[in-house]
Amino acid sequence: MNLSANQSPRRSVGDHRPAAGFTLVEMVITLLILGILVAVGVPTFSDATLGSRLGSTANNLVVSFYLARSEAIKRNTIVRVCPSTDSNTCATSASWQTGWIVMAPYASGTSDDVVIQRQSAVGGNVSVLHKNAALNSALTSAVDMPPSGIRAGGSDEAFLVCRGAPDVGKQERVVSVSATGRPSVKRTQTGTCS
Repeated sequence: MNLSANQSPRRSVGDHRPAAGFTLVEMVITLLILGILVAVGVPTFSDATLGSRLGSTANNLVVSFYLARSEAIKRNTIVRVCPSTDSNTCATSASWQTGWIVMAPYASGTSDDVVIQRQSAVGGNVSVLHKNAALNSALTSAVDMPPSGIRAGGSDEAFLVCRGAPDVGKQERVVSVSATGRPSVKRTQTGTCS
């Protein structure tokens, strides 16, 4: 069958081609599967993000304590790790989530003090609480590292790094500073951020 340029082929009644695209049923099923995947994945992603923030904050605190200990030994003077609101001086009533500094030589706030490290404020509703080793009572704000490496008082101190709001959550990190001045971090899941 030869067709001229002006003629089109005739279709028979049974020659029907389906239209390209999705049917309504296929679209609904696809959206339903997508909704289930999002509902399962979002809480897991939130937990992973929270764990990352808590771990990062705890590791920054550990680094600051290691730095303070090594600088105290190197400089043969007391080096202080303390909360700070202005990144230049120790704050006596500030909480640790406002940021902290490592300061040497600590000479009771004289002009000889030098800030070795500045840590900016912690975001994401993360709380940093200074506690005793049993985590049941609050302690003073600053931690001093003496040149001998052995801290005065000989007791361990801890910092609870947790999410305080809007939902406490079960993940938290405990940064411990031993009597010998060595910091360590461990993951706990008690869910108490107070």
